[in-house]
Amino acid sequence: MGGRSGGYQIAGRGGRRQKEGRMKINYRPKDDGKKAACLPSVIVTFKGTAAEVRAVAPMKRGDEVLISYIDILELLEMCVLSLDEMGSVFDEANVYMLHMMYQAMGVCLYLGDWAGAIRYGEKVLKPYSVLYPPYSLNVSSMYLKLGRLYMGLEKRSQGLSALKKALAIMEVAHGKDHHYLAELRKEIK
Repeated sequence: MGGRSGGYQIAGRGGRRQKEGRMKINYRPKDDGKKAACLPSVIVTFKGTAAEVRAVAPMKRGDEVLISYIDILELLEMCVLSLDEMGSVFDEANVYMLHMMYQAMGVCLYLGDWAGAIRYGEKVLKPYSVLYPPYSLNVSSMYLKLGRLYMGLEKRSQGLSALKKALAIMEVAHGKDHHYLAELRKEIK
């Protein structure tokens, strides 16, 4: 698959079972740490800055943990190149173009490039607002992300405007008493 992998070993304590979803992992590079892992043994997702590692099949102490990953900058480069190539064929509202722009926004967020994330987010929001129903949570989610980005970049008026649009959609979709809305109202104040 062309991805790279890191070699890890599962460690345990005297055969005691650890809670599901929790294990101690020691990093010990295998060879040069760059062997292909077409079939990784775990999937890593992130919740904030914490990594959540889930085995794709049962594992036992001493099993090698293979993690497949692509360098994040390579992913952004792939998105930009794809957008350039597809842009000569498709309109920006094309589903493939939207997907690439959304992915590029996510990579920019990960890299801390807030201005880049806003640039891609604004491009995604326009077609989303046309393609999705007026009270779509997909549109609300984009307004919410953009609002928080604007606020982080001290663009308060743009941030408040986007957050208020997200709130209006969420009030219809979730109901005015939903706990998400209480948190968002605090952000807007």
